[in-house]
Amino acid sequence: MEAALDALSHRALTRHEVQERLDGKGYTSQESLEALRRLEEWGYLDDRRLALGYGQARVRDGWARARLRLALSRRGVDRAVIDEVLNEVYAEGLELEQCIELVRKLWEQEEKKAERRRHPSQAHFGAGLAAASPRQKIGAKLMQRGYPMDIVVKALDNFYKPN
Repeated sequence: MEAALDALSHRALTRHEVQERLDGKGYTSQESLEALRRLEEWGYLDDRRLALGYGQARVRDGWARARLRLALSRRGVDRAVIDEVLNEVYAEGLELEQCIELVRKLWEQEEKKAERRRHPSQAHFGAGLAAASPRQKIGAKLMQRGYPMDIVVKALDNFYKPN
């Protein structure tokens, strides 16, 4: 029990994470289950509450739904709890709004990079090679951050207004 409380005193952990720590310290499964039961009973261990707080913080940081799902899954949160939390923290259209805002920021970064490349003192090897368009680069970055293709396309179209 002391090992579980010690682990929780450093940061909020999921049931799975506490279980792993207890297993790593050599506790029997019976001892671990009893400690987990007590921690849940006392309110120190609540995967849904942890996932909700974690999710709300990550949404404020602009995380995509898929990225948050993966992070919670890696922390051992039950799939049903993850689905419930995702539905709660992602209001209708929020992910698209986040993606559009990220397009604006990434576009500014690409503009600054292009300006530096136009400066004669910044000539570099490979400058004559065909490079990906800013739209392609930004789209790739958004996909890497976990945004689904349909949202990336909508965000890019919203920002770039095709010719």
